[in-house]
Amino acid sequence: MTNLVADGGYIIETGGADGLARGRQEGGNRLKAVLPAGLPDVMDAGIYFGLDEGEYHAAHALSASGIKWLRISPLDFWARSSMNPEREPEEESQAKVIGKAYHKRIAEGRAAFLASFAPEVDPKDYPTALRTVDDLKEAIAGLGAKPKGKSKGDLIAQLAALDPTAKVWSLIEADHAAIHDGRTMLPADLIRRIEISAAMIEKHPDLRKAFTGGYPEVSIFWTDPEYGIPMKARLDYLKRAAVVDLKTFENVNGMPIDKAIARTIANYKYHIQAKLYLEAVRQAKRLIREGKVFGEVEPAFLEAVQKSNAHTFMFVFQQKGVAPIARGVILPSITLDIGQVEIDDAKRRYAECRETFGAEPWVDGSPVREFDSTEFPAYLGD
Repeated sequence: MTNLVADGGYIIETGGADGLARGRQEGGNRLKAVLPAGLPDVMDAGIYFGLDEGEYHAAHALSASGIKWLRISPLDFWARSSMNPEREPEEESQAKVIGKAYHKRIAEGRAAFLASFAPEVDPKDYPTALRTVDDLKEAIAGLGAKPKGKSKGDLIAQLAALDPTAKVWSLIEADHAAIHDGRTMLPADLIRRIEISAAMIEKHPDLRKAFTGGYPEVSIFWTDPEYGIPMKARLDYLKRAAVVDLKTFENVNGMPIDKAIARTIANYKYHIQAKLYLEAVRQAKRLIREGKVFGEVEPAFLEAVQKSNAHTFMFVFQQKGVAPIARGVILPSITLDIGQVEIDDAKRRYAECRETFGAEPWVDGSPVREFDSTEFPAYLGD
């Protein structure tokens, strides 16, 4: 038997012979829709507070970053999506860890930062600590004993038995990690720089309240009413009448700050994100009315979000490096309109490719064409 489920005005066919289905997960309150042709599961439409970042990224849907990949080609999007069975998991590089640390401190506050990160133990505080196997053997011999054992651990155990007060670097590190159980360790000087960056925003006359009075990391999932495709957005910070997104930028060419920010917006197509997130908030208002809210949130806040006539989207840009200047940026309507054109085009391409290829690789079927001479860069003739 085939059922019809309405989500945002779009009718999803479920339970048919082609395998479409929508059902409640065992033991949970989230619904998942299995799309045709073997496409991955999607999250139930809703606004989620406190959703794990990994769970958000694992959920299949078209996001701002996905739209940017679709601009390049359908295959670029497919290859980086959960439809690709050979997709390599993203490595947690040190740069990404540092980026998350900045984001946690600025967007979520000092308490949330200290719950997730802690300073590494400083070697300068333990200048005489024993580090190498030779150090351990020498210390044991100095106590009148013969070093025993085949491993460094054996030597550490022998030394501890002879002198419980001996300072062994690996034990100092282990004790420090145990005290800060579960936290990610960062160099103390990096934490100091993060605090300086946070102060540049928290003491700014206009930006000091940018990340207060609302909720961080708000995830929104919905079905596009025109194309019937799954959509998602994860807002850095949702306020009663605004969305705030934190960005960092590098001013490698030494431009005036505003010009460097404008170039960064153009280079990374941030106008697409701004427009999509405003769409996500409009969808969130509907989802709130329908009771599709997950996680802990004050009812008064949800009511205020619904009553807001129109949310403002603001970027908070902060310069990387020794001068972490912060600027608040609101994009003009014409720039947001350009973003809307890009979004509409990506939705159409996504819908067409899903219908044509399902979960198989999305072939770019662009026709053979002759390039115009104006399409080549000026250095072609060099």
